[in-house]
Amino acid sequence: MSARSPLPLLTARLRLRALAADDLEDLCRVWMDPLVMEWIGAHTRADVAHELSEQIESEVVNGFSLWAVEERSSGRFLGDCGLQLLEMRGPEVEVGYELLPEAWVAGSPRRRSRRRSQPPSARSRSSA
Repeated sequence: MSARSPLPLLTARLRLRALAADDLEDLCRVWMDPLVMEWIGAHTRADVAHELSEQIESEVVNGFSLWAVEERSSGRFLGDCGLQLLEMRGPEVEVGYELLPEAWVAGSPRRRSRRRSQPPSARSRSSA
């Protein structure tokens, strides 16, 4: 990361960091999960590897990309979030995120009760 990079970003529960090539297996677990694929479409391991390389390149070229989301207490990979060029072509930029289904209702009981009705991808589309 450059000297101006905000990464890693830390919250009380989460750590956001740049994606790296060794995140491939974790990303496959997220992007190839049947519940996640209902929202982002089917992915093969080759698709995930290609998109991961695009995200790594975007961070270098554009200064933004999807970032890894990890649980701070355990270091467990939960998914990704961040900015990316629309359809990876731009010039528009979109906010996106994909999380393991078990992370969809994480957080405080109040937050969980508000969010149970929709998976994360649906919430992001409906609020855009």
